[in-house]
Amino acid sequence: AVWQWIERLEAEYGNLRAALEWALESRPEDALRLAGNLFVFWHASANRPEANRWLQGALARSDALPSGSGEPAADLAQVKAMALASLGELFGREGEVATARSVLSEAIVLARAAGDDFMLGVALSALSTALTFLNDLAACRAAAEEGVALTRRTGDKIILASFLPALVWIQSQEGNPAGRQALVDEARQLSREVTHPLLWQVPLLIGIQARTRGDLTTAKSYLEESLARFDAVKNQQSEVMVRSELGHV
Repeated sequence: AVWQWIERLEAEYGNLRAALEWALESRPEDALRLAGNLFVFWHASANRPEANRWLQGALARSDALPSGSGEPAADLAQVKAMALASLGELFGREGEVATARSVLSEAIVLARAAGDDFMLGVALSALSTALTFLNDLAACRAAAEEGVALTRRTGDKIILASFLPALVWIQSQEGNPAGRQALVDEARQLSREVTHPLLWQVPLLIGIQARTRGDLTTAKSYLEESLARFDAVKNQQSEVMVRSELGHV
């Protein structure tokens, strides 16, 4: 169902672009809502620079909106949290991890204020991943522990699984190879069982971590699996990234 939805959006992307352009000029809150609600589509799409532009433009316009109080304020906070989480995740995927940390931290504050557990889990997952690249073990552990507890409580297995790369990294940093390997095996199993776009990055991130610590056999296996995944959906930007990583193995 997710793939059919993404394919339909790809086919209608010209109309989506026109709707975003109109809303950005005429109804900025609707532009923010539309851009934020396309979170999974942006994650799966190769149009990351354009997604970044839409999200930043909508967020900038929404800053001029009155914050209000009560339910309207909570609704606006939820919409902004969704857009910020999307934008922060995009920054992280582009390697701008310090910017991602800042944007995702703001998304987390707003998601908590709005009581949006799903978007809070998404933002905590993206933040924990960014923190692995910033080598901030304490902050990464805090974000991952909160996110895992949250997603276990809500039963969201997809978001729960998205924390695996950060959890693997934490085990590596704490010198626990047995714990790390158990999580690596779990990630491989999940990545084969669940094809949701939010989990596409899991094999790639674990492959990068394996290469960094010198485990080139594991790195090659995960990166090749990641390449096959991105090739199947014709995500050329991600293919280039994976091929670059494979060039170092």
